[in-house]
Amino acid sequence: MEVEFPMRGQVTVTKVFKDGTRDEVLSEECNILTDGLGISLVNLWTSNATLFRGSTEDFQFKYFQIGTSGVIDTTGMSQEEFDDWESSLPDGVENNFYELSSPLDFSAYGSETTVHVDNKSILTVETPWLNPAELTYIYKDQALAYLERASTTRFVEDAIHIKVNLDEGAAVGKSIKELGLFVKNPKVYKSDDRPALAAYKLLYKPINKTADFSIDIDWSIGFE
Repeated sequence: MEVEFPMRGQVTVTKVFKDGTRDEVLSEECNILTDGLGISLVNLWTSNATLFRGSTEDFQFKYFQIGTSGVIDTTGMSQEEFDDWESSLPDGVENNFYELSSPLDFSAYGSETTVHVDNKSILTVETPWLNPAELTYIYKDQALAYLERASTTRFVEDAIHIKVNLDEGAAVGKSIKELGLFVKNPKVYKSDDRPALAAYKLLYKPINKTADFSIDIDWSIGFE
């Protein structure tokens, strides 16, 4: 049985140039909260408390990804058509996908950056957008970037606030089209984190990343 949660997410993306000039690319635009977040919350609320090892860290946001395409092809879409792009996903199971379309690999994040990237086995499925009972879960190795302590998650007024920063040296030359936030380890594996995609944002206009600017991504997820 699929569980629905009365939650919504918003994303603001800002280019920050070396002279301090700020160019807001997105302003509090909606995102998709994926089924990975549902799995995380269900496990948090129903798991034996001894699994928590004294904390709920496994169920917090810990990683992010950027990608160069999207889960649907937006080529030729007008802004108005794009604003309703989620309606093109299969009805009733539109949240049941678990990975970005074209996530950057380890080297694509760059070597002249403070962004810490590591390969992790993410929770995903063989075929997305199926009913929960039909999903076949697998693990796939992908490069994920850490949410560092400087981007500490804050809990304010029933909302979770996460800040991601891609510095000037990160992902230079890449055309950023999609963003993803991952929960650390929702199935509480003890050997290593096995993250799950929890929030996804598709951009109408890609951001062509250069060394002239950094990118601030402010993500807010809260209950309605």
